[in-house]
This record gives sequence, structure tokens and C-alpha cells, in this order.
Amino acid sequence: MTALDVRDLCVAFGDRPPAVVDVDLQIAEGERVGLIGESGSGKSVTALAVMGLLPEYATVTGEVRLAGQSLLGRTDRQMSALRGHALGMVFQEPMSALDPTMKVGRQMGEVIELHRPKVGRAGRYLEVLDMLDRVGIDDPQRIIGSYPHQLSGGQRQRVVLAMALINS
Repeated sequence: MTALDVRDLCVAFGDRPPAVVDVDLQIAEGERVGLIGESGSGKSVTALAVMGLLPEYATVTGEVRLAGQSLLGRTDRQMSALRGHALGMVFQEPMSALDPTMKVGRQMGEVIELHRPKVGRAGRYLEVLDMLDRVGIDDPQRIIGSYPHQLSGGQRQRVVLAMALINS
């Protein structure tokens, strides 16, 4: 079954030539996909369009469906309900995806709290520990209490990956 179906996706910014032209992409349930291509080929713009994270002045046409439901034209609030739960994205530069003023454990806990508010504090803590362990973080208890700048680039990348996966 196709979970994400992207057809004829085009993205333009004002009078400039389109940044993305006629992208077709189908992702099956449970499948993970990495977009690869040359710098400037439209990978990030494609992902941001699917996630509903482009600025208002972007023109997005085509079709983006998640489990058969159209995503294009949804409000930011509607898309926010899907992000981090039904849709996840791991950004190229993890430092720009992490809040430098918050410890890792709190940031990851907020992702759980936003989408599953009934999970208590102790449950969030255990889930964060487990997910950090699952993505290959050594000493997850230390990482939970660390700020992003205290981690290596690889550790930050794994934290961002864990945040994308923590709500399934």
C-alpha cells in the first residue's frame, strides 16, 4: 500500500524558474526513502513542499497524498498535527534543527508531548532513552542532559533522526 504519493509536484518562487518540476514519488508504508541528487537539484524543496514547510510566497502545484488524503492546501495547524507523527524529516544540518537553548531530552520529550500528551513525564523519559539507544547513541543518559553544542556532529545527526522516529 502506498503511504505517500507525490504526482507532478512543481514548486516555484516568484518570477524565477521553477525549483522543482514534475516530481513523482511513491513511498510504501514502512518504507524509508532518501532523496539524493546534485546540489541545487530540488531535494530540500521537494521535501519541504511535502511537509508543508515552504514560505507562503512559494507556488506548489501537483498532488501530494498521505494515506489517500490530500496534503496540499492544508493549514499550518492541520500540517502540524501530521508532522512528527505521520510525517517526519531529518534535515541535512542537525544544528539548525535543534534548539541550542534546550537540552536534548527536553526537545525530544516535547515531540512526544505534542503528539501524545497522555504520555507522562516518566514515560517520555524512558521513550527518549530507548530511542537514543536505538539510533546508536552511546550513554543516552548523558546525552539527554546535554545541549546540542556539547555533542559531536554525528551525535547531533542521530538525535535529529531519533526525534523524527520517536512517534513512529
